[in-house]
Amino acid sequence: MSALETATRIRHRQQSSRDAVEATFARIDALNPELGAVVIQDRERALAAAEAADRRAVHGDELPPFHGVPMTIKEQYAVRGWKTTLGIPELADNVAAESEDLVRKLEALGFIIVGKTNVPTGLSDHQTFNPLYGRTNHPLDPSLTPGGSSGGSAAALAAGITEVELGSDIAGSLRVPAHFCGVYSHKPTHGLLTTHLPSAHRPEDMATPGPMATDPAVLSAILPALTGDSARNEPPARLRPARLTRLDQFRVGVWSNDARAPVLAEYAEKIERFADRLAEAGCRVDREVRPANDAALAARTGLTLMFAVMSGYAPPHVVADIAGRRDAYDPEDGRAAACRARGFGLSHLEWHRLDEQRWRDAAAWDELFDSVDLMLLPVYIDAAFAHDTSEPADDRTLVIDGRTRRHDDSFFWIMQAHPAGLPATTMPIGTLSDGRPVGIQIIARRHEDLTALRFAELVTPLSTDS
Repeated sequence: MSALETATRIRHRQQSSRDAVEATFARIDALNPELGAVVIQDRERALAAAEAADRRAVHGDELPPFHGVPMTIKEQYAVRGWKTTLGIPELADNVAAESEDLVRKLEALGFIIVGKTNVPTGLSDHQTFNPLYGRTNHPLDPSLTPGGSSGGSAAALAAGITEVELGSDIAGSLRVPAHFCGVYSHKPTHGLLTTHLPSAHRPEDMATPGPMATDPAVLSAILPALTGDSARNEPPARLRPARLTRLDQFRVGVWSNDARAPVLAEYAEKIERFADRLAEAGCRVDREVRPANDAALAARTGLTLMFAVMSGYAPPHVVADIAGRRDAYDPEDGRAAACRARGFGLSHLEWHRLDEQRWRDAAAWDELFDSVDLMLLPVYIDAAFAHDTSEPADDRTLVIDGRTRRHDDSFFWIMQAHPAGLPATTMPIGTLSDGRPVGIQIIARRHEDLTALRFAELVTPLSTDS
């Protein structure tokens, strides 16, 4: 059931908020022992909030749009009185004195936060496990990961524990779990939504919070209310309305594969078949259009800038150790280890040069959007993979179509439009022959978030396999 449907039932008193919250806890009790998705709860607080919501409904008070609807959020978000650890043992006793701005916005929409969902240590993996809360499993097969870093979020959605979630993304952390688990996420235009990690007093370059759901209409409904940052006296943004409202109005570019980062052949075929269905529905589909830049350089630039951001949170001795390795790599080496060493060791001048390259790439995307309205890309080189903690993340490999590949090849796709802060909706487009879900990134021009989300709503009936 969609959160919109639950909200309607509660508003019309066909279901109480308490019943909805208790049903969520029942699903947690039944599913979470094997799933490991929900790691923090306060049932007494949630039930008290539900009873208060039900009293308001009975008294005929004016109700917010998601009045009394339960939801979970990613563990990184501060909720008053709850721990916020990011899966880091040194933060095991970190309890939030106040709820952060995004949490208050969700509560103002009427949501009741019933729990927090698991993350990888430091939000830094495309798998979800940490020393504090252990491992999160994929709802369809516990031997597989649901992705990361919003892996607990995606697993809880796909398992039916919750109908809406709040995740975040700096390197695919919204997009990869949604792709792996067959749910929806939206990475907003950078700057529309902000959050502050523990002990941080500034919004991060490239990083953004974003909503996740089982229904794209929910993402469209809640996104406008989450914009702005009252902690920095920034008012909510006036999002541009969706420019197009019918499928036959859309010009869609499709980039299903690339020799520089080949995706699983069956996955690429799924994207092509989805493009065929779009054309049959009246979309103008262009399989040849590409941004007029060097895609490999764009990915390398984005990854290096991302690691520069992450270096700001690392201890000085760690920064010095990693930066000291940069001369061991060729300047054109796009592997994660090479980009990390460069990013951790950037001078201010080098950062400015990379930032200039980022905006040259952004200009290429802006030019592309003169000829198409949206661009469809893969999310990862594969679908959900088996849990693998045997090697450091930089050294992990997959066997795809008989060839051993590095996980970090996926950054080619993750970083194409991300460094310039373009919005990306991830939606499911079917399952592989082995049952694993797959999805696509729907990339739009900056601030055209609602156009990408409207497209996802319109094409959802076409997203199941024919």
